[in-house]
Amino acid sequence: MAQRTVVRLVDDLDDTEIVGGAGETVSFALDGRRYEIDLTNEHADDLRAALDRFVRAARKVGSRQTRARSRATGARAAAAVDYSPQAVRAWAKANKIKVSPRGRIPQSVVERFRAAGN
Repeated sequence: MAQRTVVRLVDDLDDTEIVGGAGETVSFALDGRRYEIDLTNEHADDLRAALDRFVRAARKVGSRQTRARSRATGARAAAAVDYSPQAVRAWAKANKIKVSPRGRIPQSVVERFRAAGN
């Protein structure tokens, strides 16, 4: 005897069955919580239109690739650097190279710092 399992994708708003690629699972986050909802293409467009004004005014805090990589490999600590950020910033300032006083130093500046014999 054989068993057959059938999985149906259904719009979470109105229980419309989604067939033939006429829908999608939409992921979003709000107040630190991540959500997924299965929607027909029409409802997915409605959701995006409703959030569009807020999305355009918001700041991005990561990329899809970064989140996917974090989930796939686990969160990692920042890689250790083999130079002194303070020394690079001081060198950049002395050489009139603009570098942010905080955060990551662009690789191009680090390479110039090393090429200068540091």
